[in-house]
Amino acid sequence: MEKISGGKFLIKTYEEVMEKYGSDKPDLRIPLEIRDFTSNSGSLGSNILDSIISKGDVIKGLILENGSGYSRKILDNINEYIRELGGAGAIWMKKGEEGFKSSLKIDSSSIEKFFKAESVGESDIVFLIGGPKEQALNLTGRLREYLGKDMIDKDKLEFLWVVDFPLFFYNEDEQRFDSNHHPFTSPKLDEIDLLDSDPLKVNSIAYDLVLNGVEIGGGSRRINNIDLQRKIFRLLKLSDEEIDEKFGFFINALKFGAPPHLGIALGMDRIVMLLTGEESIREVISFPKTTSSLCLLTGSPSTVSGRQLEELNIEFSDKKK
Repeated sequence: MEKISGGKFLIKTYEEVMEKYGSDKPDLRIPLEIRDFTSNSGSLGSNILDSIISKGDVIKGLILENGSGYSRKILDNINEYIRELGGAGAIWMKKGEEGFKSSLKIDSSSIEKFFKAESVGESDIVFLIGGPKEQALNLTGRLREYLGKDMIDKDKLEFLWVVDFPLFFYNEDEQRFDSNHHPFTSPKLDEIDLLDSDPLKVNSIAYDLVLNGVEIGGGSRRINNIDLQRKIFRLLKLSDEEIDEKFGFFINALKFGAPPHLGIALGMDRIVMLLTGEESIREVISFPKTTSSLCLLTGSPSTVSGRQLEELNIEFSDKKK
């Protein structure tokens, strides 16, 4: 019989779940949390770790209880998994029959001191992943899921509200801010002043509902103030002309007044998938598309006539940019 753990829905901020789980939709049935090992990693005497820290990057990791018995083959598979995800690999440290050892050249006594400083048990194994903070958290979060897949109690239902998502993220390629959700999401009202001084510190009134590592719903409060909506558009580097051309109808509608409003959309297919114990959402969709996005029922996508393209104002061109 499935049961809701603790009988309630937990609430955690976006920052908290990213720091602890490396994901904004964590599976709380996995009893592992990410740790920051940056400060104590400098005492291990590893050139590789020292180089990561000297660049201002971080060392994140996991402690797996009673994992010191992992074979070399298992550890190699873990390392290869992280490399397949684009990382440099996962560093491990544990106590063997001949003392403490690591996948790096680290003195046994240094590892022993590290274990004591981080309160790691002698039968445990530590995995370290270094790099820029966002990348290190993401890779360690994926490792958490990889190591924890056999620890899951499949009879549990772990619900979680994730709140306080950042309003923006910085698009390095285009050198500008992008909306984390969409440009109509309201910032937290007590943080609006930060839009002028530090937009990346502004959180949104947005929320996701997560069940067993699957986002089953999401919503937000919408902006209902014309001046605030224009400010958001300008922060996204839209000119006044572009705002009026693309969103003039919406700005004009706000002139007539709109009350504060918010809501949520639930993914019924995902909920049914979880309730039926299926691994893939395709098993609960009436007419799922293939992996190449073909609809076998309608034969879509298919060719269209020139007249249809004309009606949609679509034109093919062989000219290269």
